[in-house]
Amino acid sequence: MSQDAERKTVAPESEAPRGESPPRFPPPQLRLHDRQVYVGFGATPLGEGLLLADLALIVPEVTFPFDIAGSAATRYQKKKCRFGYLDLQLDHALLHRAVERIHEACDEHIAVLRLHLRPNLMEGEGLLHSPGKPAPFTFRVGFQPEGTAVIACVYDVRLYGPAPLPASFLAALLGRAAARAGSVPDSKPWGAVGIGFDPVPALLRKAVPLRGFRLPEMGDARLARVEPGPSAFHLHFAANARADLSLDEGLLTCIEGSRSFKQGEKLLAKGDLAAAEAFYLRHGEAPDSHPFAQERLLTLLAARPDAQDLALDVAQGLRRARPGAAASYWAEATLRLARGERRRAGELFLELAQIARTRGEEAAAFQA
Repeated sequence: MSQDAERKTVAPESEAPRGESPPRFPPPQLRLHDRQVYVGFGATPLGEGLLLADLALIVPEVTFPFDIAGSAATRYQKKKCRFGYLDLQLDHALLHRAVERIHEACDEHIAVLRLHLRPNLMEGEGLLHSPGKPAPFTFRVGFQPEGTAVIACVYDVRLYGPAPLPASFLAALLGRAAARAGSVPDSKPWGAVGIGFDPVPALLRKAVPLRGFRLPEMGDARLARVEPGPSAFHLHFAANARADLSLDEGLLTCIEGSRSFKQGEKLLAKGDLAAAEAFYLRHGEAPDSHPFAQERLLTLLAARPDAQDLALDVAQGLRRARPGAAASYWAEATLRLARGERRRAGELFLELAQIARTRGEEAAAFQA
């Protein structure tokens, strides 16, 4: 192309509007599936490491047959649409920065805190400050829908040696630290196990007006599924979704138990360990007690040197009732270590490591 031709395709500098930039986003497109018409927006960057990988709104009052090829999505800009679906992508660097802020919020108790995203699993590990040597621990993080909101739950906390804090209180400590650190905007502590947050309204307020559309009705947005991955973490939401989440027994027990034993969890969250132990003695000592109450009681008793015999009884009873319950293995193993019974402790940790490997819990398998 000649220089003259090139000059014809570029407006003179004096004629170009100052500050004008090309569109940041591709134009919206109409989508059709399940006899619903959607306005799809595609990827929308919201900040460093945060991306709306996909977003679609349902167009109401559409009649069929519908000529999707002959219609433009922009014709619905002034219409009050409904929330359709959303895919929120968080890259690993963003998550690790959030973990650093959580660590800063509880560094008087925790010396090291790390998070690992495995396929279909979010696993954490760290070290507790301890008078002797740092005490290693691991935990898992799971997600459950709570109406339009989401619960991020710290559960299956395991200790691998003498520690200054009960494992059950460590979960509450991490949840409170996450809320204080603002690692998730507008989050609030949920029980003694984590935080609750409702991300969809804020995300839509950021993304939809940028495209010139009205904010949709969003009261039926629900968490549909969670996808940890090798480079990013995804939260998928959809209208009236039935959550397609893995039925992890430990997570379900934790959520159900937190709802069933709110009084005990409030005591635990406040750090009133003596009152929490008394509560769970009433609700978790019997062999047919709820497994959540049994595990809570076990972790509280295991932290007291003068309650070792009762803690051992609870651990063995829990293992008979639920052979795969990790708490029964690590709690008894740490108690055996404290008594100098290293051989039996080693056997229990070996069994625990084997259980962890079958579940893909690499950090837990390594620590055990």
